[in-house]
Amino acid sequence: MNTSSAVDKTPDWLRTEALSRPHALAVDDGATCWTFLQLDIASGQLMRTMARFGIAPGARIAWIGFPSARAVALIHAVMRLGAILVPLDPKLTLSELQLRWLDAQPALLVYDSSGLTVDLSSIGDTSRHLSLNDVPVESSDLVPVPEVDLRRIFALVYTSGTTNRPKGALLRVGNFFWSAVFSGIHMGTHPSDRWLFAMPLFHVSGLSIVFRSVIHGSAIIMRTPFRTETAFRALQKDQVTLASMVPTMLWRLLDYGLAKENVRDLRMILLGGAAASPDLVLRARTSGLPVVTTYGLTETCSQVVTGLVPWQDEPQGSSGRPIPPTVIRIMDARGREMPPGELGEIWVSGPTVFEGYWHLPETTAESLSEQDGRRWLHTKDVGLLDHNGWLIVKDRLTDIIIRGGENISPTEVEHILLSHTAIMDAAVVGLPDIEWGQQVAAAIVTHADMTSQELRSFLRNRLAGYKIPTVYFKMDVLPRTPSGKVQRHLVRHRIQIGDVLALP
Repeated sequence: MNTSSAVDKTPDWLRTEALSRPHALAVDDGATCWTFLQLDIASGQLMRTMARFGIAPGARIAWIGFPSARAVALIHAVMRLGAILVPLDPKLTLSELQLRWLDAQPALLVYDSSGLTVDLSSIGDTSRHLSLNDVPVESSDLVPVPEVDLRRIFALVYTSGTTNRPKGALLRVGNFFWSAVFSGIHMGTHPSDRWLFAMPLFHVSGLSIVFRSVIHGSAIIMRTPFRTETAFRALQKDQVTLASMVPTMLWRLLDYGLAKENVRDLRMILLGGAAASPDLVLRARTSGLPVVTTYGLTETCSQVVTGLVPWQDEPQGSSGRPIPPTVIRIMDARGREMPPGELGEIWVSGPTVFEGYWHLPETTAESLSEQDGRRWLHTKDVGLLDHNGWLIVKDRLTDIIIRGGENISPTEVEHILLSHTAIMDAAVVGLPDIEWGQQVAAAIVTHADMTSQELRSFLRNRLAGYKIPTVYFKMDVLPRTPSGKVQRHLVRHRIQIGDVLALP
């Protein structure tokens, strides 16, 4: 049976919670606390307001702003209208926003000016701009809402990606539904669960939490933008049981003193967005924290694999095991499945795999294929499955460095560099080399003066000689995507144009 078509429609998820648990906490953004009933009412008022713009099913509604209770209500309102949400990064420049606007052609722009640094007046028709904070959301009635159609496209999410060009991934309502259902089965759910929300709402990790909340009946404790002290206080004082973080957030919280004894309600931290070093995971677990690694993509509506607590039989460097009914294969360049323990490209199949890229049929065809009656996403990530089904993700295909015929994983070298007490961040890239094809280069963020020779000496007994970088550069901060991934193409570009300092 095809799981994605086993159910076509369900009752509205938010309405179900509003009727069954009207007084339970739904969202707390630090300034506004709404129950499920209050969130439903606010969503209904936003739905009515947007309907006055003549929004037709399938029309795009762009959203620019930072996470808030009202933004959560907006997401539900867009889904109830049958429209397609286009969440945009509020930190983008005007030209970057205009590029995405021209690509998506939204019928309406909804924005929250709080914290915005760009002037939106030159984007689209200003008569079709709606300020989120100008919509009155107080009411006493519940607006009639349609059933949730799982087959419908709900979101056009631009991938932050590790390359220059953004791509709009089309996600169905069912992608979010099955992601929430199966991750809940994998990790377990409880009515008292509270998610610490520190992720952006224009990213699939944030959107997924919004829908998990109403499907699982859990609360969102929204504390954005991420600040170490604020997040620590929420974990300590607000009965947080679940949290999603990128490695940088966890590093900062550990340095701030986060440990199991001061977060007794916490039952799981999902660590994803970027490759987590084994040292970070070990340090967190040694502190008693229930940290599990996870791996997912925009194109899979967040999680593909996730670890479990306790960590029995988990190999070092694992990202977790597939969340049923997701299926993973490791494939070689000819499309042949690799045996356990062998590296290859990660392919994913299941009900969370996206529909394709907006207006990019060739790119979609390169990313999706049919095989053995399944639809497969070619992730362009390199990894392996061990004999017990644990996935170990290595790198992007495009980031693998080939030096003298030897394949080098930048992530492996970065993890060793990060074990040096003076290095706070590191990125490893390949640079053109006439003799070897590519040479290995490292960019580091450090709080102490260092030389290339010192770094080579440190790495000599920790890495094979061909993996050791031959050149080193110092940077104040590494460019990262909003989900925490190092943008190696930007690091490489800055090195090549001489915009960074080479270590002696």
